[in-house]
Amino acid sequence: MELAEFCPEEAEAIAIAGMDEEFEYTRIAALHVLFRVNSDRLEYFLQRHEDDPSEYVRKNVAELKTRRAE
Repeated sequence: MELAEFCPEEAEAIAIAGMDEEFEYTRIAALHVLFRVNSDRLEYFLQRHEDDPSEYVRKNVAELKTRRAE
């Protein structure tokens, strides 16, 4: 996540690659990276993970959607 501040393009690529990882924290971190770098792919991945098997991923999706609307 810290890479997003210094190398946003690389951070975005790593985040996108991590979207299908088994560990829920990886998916959560990836969503937050996309939010942080203001990725144009964020909306796609928020929609894609609305029905994620992990309740924590779903909660983070809802939180990020709220933060985007502010």
